[in-house]
Amino acid sequence: MDREKVMVLGIDPGSQHVGFSIGQGWAPPLGHGIEEPSHFLEKLKTTPATRIVIERFDIRQLTLDSVATIKLIGVIEWIAGNRSIDVGWVNASEKVKFIREVNQDLHITSHAGDAEAIRRYDLAYGKW
Repeated sequence: MDREKVMVLGIDPGSQHVGFSIGQGWAPPLGHGIEEPSHFLEKLKTTPATRIVIERFDIRQLTLDSVATIKLIGVIEWIAGNRSIDVGWVNASEKVKFIREVNQDLHITSHAGDAEAIRRYDLAYGKW
């Protein structure tokens, strides 16, 4: 798979909002933002992405918020599976390598910036 030609969707999942960034190769993202989970899932059903990379969610305390995030991730995986979209994972600590570049050079911050850093980490180091 040629990483420069693959449309990758980076996702920073959360129970209240989802950060996302989609782009082809190392070019600046074609789209990024923050959506309420149900709106994001509707958009995911028609995404042009051929690869999705999600920030790995570690449960530190079992709360309603963490359960909602886990369910969201499950639905993302289910939609991806039904559409035959490859899914990868990035640890929260790994995206740090690209946060500065994303925030300063691309001027993308917040959860959308995290999603772009996740996407870029996967382009550089992901196991495809």
